[in-house]
Amino acid sequence: MIKATNEDIGNKLQAEKDNYDNLLRDKMETEERLARLNVVLAEDRRVVEEQKLLLAELKALIEEEQTQVDALNESVVENRKIKKSEDERYRHVQQQYTALEAKQTFIETNYDYTKAPDEMDVEIFRRIMESNNEVNETVTGFVAKVGEVKKEVTKIIQSRQTF
Repeated sequence: MIKATNEDIGNKLQAEKDNYDNLLRDKMETEERLARLNVVLAEDRRVVEEQKLLLAELKALIEEEQTQVDALNESVVENRKIKKSEDERYRHVQQQYTALEAKQTFIETNYDYTKAPDEMDVEIFRRIMESNNEVNETVTGFVAKVGEVKKEVTKIIQSRQTF
Protein backbone atom coordinates (compact mmCIF):
# COMPACT_ATOMS: atom_id res chain seq x y z
CA MET A 1 0.00 0.00 0.00
CA ILE A 2 2.88 2.30 0.82
CA LYS A 3 4.43 1.29 -2.43
CA ALA A 4 1.22 2.14 -4.27
CA THR A 5 1.04 5.47 -2.47
CA ASN A 6 4.70 6.15 -3.30
CA GLU A 7 4.07 5.22 -6.88
CA ASP A 8 0.99 7.43 -6.96
CA ILE A 9 2.95 10.34 -5.42
CA GLY A 10 5.81 9.68 -7.88
CA ASN A 11 3.35 9.79 -10.79
CA LYS A 12 1.86 13.02 -9.48
CA LEU A 13 5.37 14.41 -8.99
CA GLN A 14 6.29 13.45 -12.55
CA ALA A 15 3.04 15.03 -13.82
CA GLU A 16 3.86 18.21 -11.89
CA LYS A 17 7.43 18.20 -13.24
CA ASP A 18 6.08 17.80 -16.77
CA ASN A 19 3.56 20.55 -16.10
CA TYR A 20 6.36 22.76 -14.67
CA ASP A 21 8.56 22.06 -17.71
CA ASN A 22 5.67 22.91 -20.04
CA LEU A 23 5.00 26.14 -18.15
CA LEU A 24 8.71 27.01 -18.16
CA ARG A 25 8.92 26.36 -21.92
CA ASP A 26 5.75 28.46 -22.51
CA LYS A 27 7.24 31.24 -20.34
CA MET A 28 10.46 31.23 -22.36
CA GLU A 29 8.53 31.29 -25.64
CA THR A 30 6.34 34.13 -24.34
CA GLU A 31 9.39 36.12 -23.18
CA GLU A 32 11.06 35.53 -26.56
CA ARG A 33 7.89 36.65 -28.36
CA LEU A 34 7.65 39.68 -26.03
CA ALA A 35 11.26 40.64 -26.78
CA ARG A 36 10.64 40.39 -30.54
CA LEU A 37 7.40 42.38 -30.21
CA ASN A 38 9.21 45.05 -28.16
CA VAL A 39 11.75 45.40 -30.98
CA VAL A 40 8.93 45.66 -33.52
CA LEU A 41 7.13 48.16 -31.24
CA ALA A 42 10.25 50.31 -30.96
CA GLU A 43 10.64 50.27 -34.74
CA ASP A 44 6.95 51.13 -35.18
CA ARG A 45 7.28 54.02 -32.72
CA ARG A 46 10.30 55.35 -34.61
CA VAL A 47 8.35 55.11 -37.89
CA VAL A 48 5.34 56.81 -36.29
CA GLU A 49 7.53 59.70 -35.06
CA GLU A 50 9.03 60.09 -38.54
CA GLN A 51 5.54 60.08 -40.01
CA LYS A 52 4.38 62.70 -37.48
CA LEU A 53 7.25 64.95 -38.51
CA LEU A 54 6.47 64.37 -42.16
CA LEU A 55 2.77 65.06 -41.54
CA ALA A 56 3.62 68.31 -39.74
CA GLU A 57 5.77 69.41 -42.69
CA LEU A 58 3.05 68.44 -45.15
CA LYS A 59 0.38 70.28 -43.13
CA ALA A 60 2.52 73.41 -43.11
CA LEU A 61 3.04 73.08 -46.85
CA ILE A 62 -0.68 72.53 -47.40
CA GLU A 63 -1.56 75.59 -45.31
CA GLU A 64 0.93 77.70 -47.26
CA GLU A 65 -0.42 76.48 -50.57
CA GLN A 66 -4.00 76.95 -49.36
CA THR A 67 -3.30 80.60 -48.56
CA GLN A 68 -1.88 80.99 -52.06
CA VAL A 69 -4.96 79.30 -53.53
CA ASP A 70 -7.26 81.54 -51.48
CA ALA A 71 -5.39 84.62 -52.68
CA LEU A 72 -5.63 83.40 -56.26
CA ASN A 73 -9.35 82.69 -55.84
CA GLU A 74 -9.90 86.22 -54.57
CA SER A 75 -7.93 87.52 -57.53
CA VAL A 76 -10.02 85.41 -59.90
CA VAL A 77 -13.25 86.74 -58.37
CA GLU A 78 -12.04 90.33 -58.75
CA ASN A 79 -10.86 89.68 -62.29
CA ARG A 80 -14.22 88.14 -63.18
CA LYS A 81 -15.97 91.26 -61.89
CA ILE A 82 -13.63 93.43 -63.92
CA LYS A 83 -14.10 91.21 -66.98
CA LYS A 84 -17.87 91.41 -66.62
CA SER A 85 -17.82 95.20 -66.42
CA GLU A 86 -15.36 95.39 -69.33
CA ASP A 87 -17.54 93.02 -71.38
CA GLU A 88 -20.55 95.21 -70.61
CA ARG A 89 -18.61 98.33 -71.57
CA TYR A 90 -17.37 96.65 -74.76
CA ARG A 91 -20.93 95.58 -75.63
CA HIS A 92 -22.13 99.15 -75.08
CA VAL A 93 -19.30 100.56 -77.22
CA GLN A 94 -20.04 97.96 -79.90
CA GLN A 95 -23.72 98.99 -79.90
CA GLN A 96 -22.73 102.64 -80.23
CA TYR A 97 -20.34 101.78 -83.04
CA THR A 98 -23.04 99.81 -84.85
CA ALA A 99 -25.53 102.65 -84.43
CA LEU A 100 -23.03 105.23 -85.69
CA GLU A 101 -22.09 102.98 -88.59
CA ALA A 102 -25.78 102.64 -89.49
CA LYS A 103 -26.16 106.44 -89.31
CA GLN A 104 -23.13 106.88 -91.51
CA THR A 105 -24.47 104.39 -94.03
CA PHE A 106 -27.85 106.12 -93.98
CA ILE A 107 -26.28 109.53 -94.49
CA GLU A 108 -24.01 108.29 -97.26
CA THR A 109 -26.87 106.61 -99.12
CA ASN A 110 -29.31 109.52 -98.73
CA TYR A 111 -26.92 112.42 -99.16
CA ASP A 112 -26.39 113.59 -102.65
CA TYR A 113 -22.73 114.50 -103.04
CA THR A 114 -23.32 116.01 -106.45
CA LYS A 115 -25.08 119.04 -105.00
CA ALA A 116 -23.05 121.90 -103.72
CA PRO A 117 -22.47 122.24 -99.98
CA ASP A 118 -24.33 125.54 -100.09
CA GLU A 119 -27.54 123.64 -100.54
CA MET A 120 -27.07 121.75 -97.28
CA ASP A 121 -29.49 123.01 -94.70
CA VAL A 122 -27.98 122.98 -91.23
CA GLU A 123 -31.31 124.06 -89.79
CA ILE A 124 -32.72 120.55 -90.39
CA PHE A 125 -30.06 119.06 -88.13
CA ARG A 126 -30.70 121.70 -85.46
CA ARG A 127 -34.41 120.85 -85.52
CA ILE A 128 -33.60 117.16 -85.20
CA MET A 129 -31.37 117.89 -82.20
CA GLU A 130 -34.08 120.05 -80.61
CA SER A 131 -36.62 117.29 -81.23
CA ASN A 132 -34.33 114.73 -79.58
CA ASN A 133 -33.79 117.07 -76.61
CA GLU A 134 -37.56 117.56 -76.24
CA VAL A 135 -38.11 113.80 -76.28
CA ASN A 136 -35.35 113.30 -73.69
CA GLU A 137 -36.83 116.00 -71.43
CA THR A 138 -40.31 114.48 -71.75
CA VAL A 139 -39.03 111.00 -70.90
CA THR A 140 -37.04 112.39 -67.96
CA GLY A 141 -40.14 114.08 -66.60
CA PHE A 142 -42.15 110.91 -67.09
CA VAL A 143 -39.55 108.84 -65.25
CA ALA A 144 -39.57 111.32 -62.36
CA LYS A 145 -43.38 111.17 -62.13
CA VAL A 146 -43.31 107.35 -62.23
CA GLY A 147 -40.80 107.42 -59.36
CA GLU A 148 -43.08 109.67 -57.31
CA VAL A 149 -46.12 107.49 -57.99
CA LYS A 150 -44.13 104.41 -57.05
CA LYS A 151 -43.17 106.01 -53.72
CA GLU A 152 -46.80 106.89 -53.02
CA VAL A 153 -47.97 103.37 -53.89
CA THR A 154 -45.28 101.90 -51.63
CA LYS A 155 -46.39 104.14 -48.75
CA ILE A 156 -50.02 103.11 -49.26
CA ILE A 157 -49.12 99.40 -49.33
CA GLN A 158 -47.01 99.79 -46.20
CA SER A 159 -49.78 101.63 -44.38
CA ARG A 160 -52.22 98.80 -45.29
CA GLN A 161 -49.82 96.20 -43.95
CA THR A 162 -49.48 97.97 -40.60
CA PHE A 163 -53.23 97.72 -39.99
